[in-house]
Amino acid sequence: MNLAVVTSKLAVAGGPKVQLAVAKIGKYSPQILTAVGIGGGVTSTFLIAKASTKLEPVLDEHENRKAIVRIKLDEDEYSSEQEYKKALTGAHVKTAFELTKLYGPGVSIGVGSILCVVAAQGISHKRQVALVAAIKSAESAFQAYRARVTEAIGEDKEADIRYGVSTETVEGEDGKKTKVKVYNPSALSGYTRMFDESNRNWQRGNKELNFLFLKNMQNWANDRLDSRGYLYLNEVLSWLNFPEVPEGQIIGWLHKDVGNGDGYVDFGWDNPINNQVNRDFLAGVTDGILLDFNCDGEINSKL
Repeated sequence: MNLAVVTSKLAVAGGPKVQLAVAKIGKYSPQILTAVGIGGGVTSTFLIAKASTKLEPVLDEHENRKAIVRIKLDEDEYSSEQEYKKALTGAHVKTAFELTKLYGPGVSIGVGSILCVVAAQGISHKRQVALVAAIKSAESAFQAYRARVTEAIGEDKEADIRYGVSTETVEGEDGKKTKVKVYNPSALSGYTRMFDESNRNWQRGNKELNFLFLKNMQNWANDRLDSRGYLYLNEVLSWLNFPEVPEGQIIGWLHKDVGNGDGYVDFGWDNPINNQVNRDFLAGVTDGILLDFNCDGEINSKL
């Protein structure tokens, strides 16, 4: 019966509180195993170093045993060559046993520490594989859902929903009321960002310079993709001074020779919906530039 089975049975027997505690331990098992491995490695190094201070007497005793065997051989106390070899082997075995006693604890803890670290990496790898599979499944389901929604209500309305667009009535200085589109940043998807005055790279009062900055950053991202072969979403978000996101560590772009995506980085200016948003920005209707990154999706499993 392995440890997992024993732990499971104890958890069931202990009731909900014990089961919850076991679940929490399982959740943080990679961190726990890594910490145990590091601590064990330090302890192992200390014990081995301490054992080395006692090594010299053991080696001296070993030399004494061999010397006694040679003396007996010179005095013809062994009836045969086989008996001599047996006595010499016995001397080596005794020394090996003493060395095992001396270094055994340190070496055992060291091996255990390595196994803990390897086990932690194995658990993390399995979880990453499961996460990648879940992301791929979610991506496929979302794309299929978007296609159905677009077919049902049209591209314009679907884009308004996806980008968090609402229509508000604004009264001008002349008292005339007009309807304007308002974009809700908190409603944007993981691939979409609103570049506006909340970003430290924003140049207030200089619309053309804001576009130029974004175009230069897009060129920089494509240069990095071409030179390295892959690019993560979090890298681009960081360059643009947007908060990084957990999924940005595995989502990004692959070079056209590696993946089956677009093979280039696009911040969304070629998207007709975005073009309208950005035209509104230049016209003073909106106060931000909508970015819609054309990520290829999860890329870790394809590297």
